[in-house]
Amino acid sequence: MIKELRSLGELDSALKSAGKKLVFVNYSSPKCGLCKGTDRLIQGLAEERPHIVFLKINTEEVKECIDAFGITGLPAFQYYRGPIKLYEFAGANKDHILEKLCEFDVDF
Repeated sequence: MIKELRSLGELDSALKSAGKKLVFVNYSSPKCGLCKGTDRLIQGLAEERPHIVFLKINTEEVKECIDAFGITGLPAFQYYRGPIKLYEFAGANKDHILEKLCEFDVDF
């Protein structure tokens, strides 16, 4: 399941409440064609790995995320273990999304 967040506060709460779980954050925009291209992959990953917290932020609705988290391009992805950021990158490289998810998913 992918939880759509509507504010920075919701993101902060989700990261804190995740405990030691892996958290995958997807920053995207409905206007971004590359973002749409990764949606199916991420939906499938969320279904296959219910022990990972999957979050999605629409940067058109939550614009403060761009500055707060230094988002420079879309789609952008961040991997957290609870509130600790492990890795981030921007771009629609599906192989890299999966590679990093597998690297950090020690529970799978």
